[in-house]
Amino acid sequence: MLLSAGDNVSASLYVSSVQDDEPTISYLNALGLKASAAGNHEFDRGLADLQNRISQSADFPIFGANVTDTATGKPALEPFTIVTSPDGTKIGVIGTVTTETPQLTDPSALASVNFGDTVAATNKYADQLSDGNEANGEADVIVAEYHQGVD
Repeated sequence: MLLSAGDNVSASLYVSSVQDDEPTISYLNALGLKASAAGNHEFDRGLADLQNRISQSADFPIFGANVTDTATGKPALEPFTIVTSPDGTKIGVIGTVTTETPQLTDPSALASVNFGDTVAATNKYADQLSDGNEANGEADVIVAEYHQGVD
């Protein structure tokens, strides 16, 4: 299962960047990428660009379990997906992005979202995916995708 931890766009090579990263997204689609955590560069042009341009071109979901709407407190991005392997194993994939995203991108484009604790968000959805309630999703294996910098 091919996964990405984010920064698929914006920090890309010039030849892709000048084409709004369509070559990179097309390549990831062709590779069969199953899911990606959002990286801080996915937010370089704001949440609306991520939702309306990047996600619309991608054949894979882009997650931000720790990204919430500041007005409602609800998830601004999908927090996880469940991928079923050929042998029937259900794999829950939870993605988070660094809490430093507003300092790494233009914060004026991110006023409507909050970047909460990555571990708390991951644990919240891992608990949900393993609580025995099929209605809210269940997984045999859980994978956490963190887009986290290193000091």
